[in-house]
Amino acid sequence: MRYSRPWLRMSVRVGKSRRRAFFLWSIPAVTAVGIAVAVLWALSSGHDHPAAESNAIRWLKTLISAQGLYREQDIDGDGVHRYAPTLEALRDAGGLSAEDAASEADGFERRMVVDDGAQRWWATASPERDTDLSRFFFADHSGVIRFTTGGTAGPNSPAI
Repeated sequence: MRYSRPWLRMSVRVGKSRRRAFFLWSIPAVTAVGIAVAVLWALSSGHDHPAAESNAIRWLKTLISAQGLYREQDIDGDGVHRYAPTLEALRDAGGLSAEDAASEADGFERRMVVDDGAQRWWATASPERDTDLSRFFFADHSGVIRFTTGGTAGPNSPAI
């Protein structure tokens, strides 16, 4: 008798004990494949926008440069070099594009804070959809970009 499906032919020719052994070995194989699929799915669902993360890092690099240039210019001419108080001020001074001055982009919420008489600043880029695998970014007047996974990044987070 000819079978169109080779696995049926194999099961007919193989004895009962060999079929049981094959079945017992197939359980761990199927389990391993299932676990691998679940892990890959979990990783991709929480970390599905590497381009968005790259854009968040690029935004922080741009912000570091723009704040440095703004401070060097001494916009008000009083001899005190200050950082720009807002993203809009950086945009108006030509340091940021309109896109970079936006508070949200590519699935990240972007925020900048200036304090101490405009002598210090920091910025964060946080994913809008937070999961345990989400990366949060932080940069400040020191020029170092930092990140953390699964929670808000800060000045003590590891550098990129």
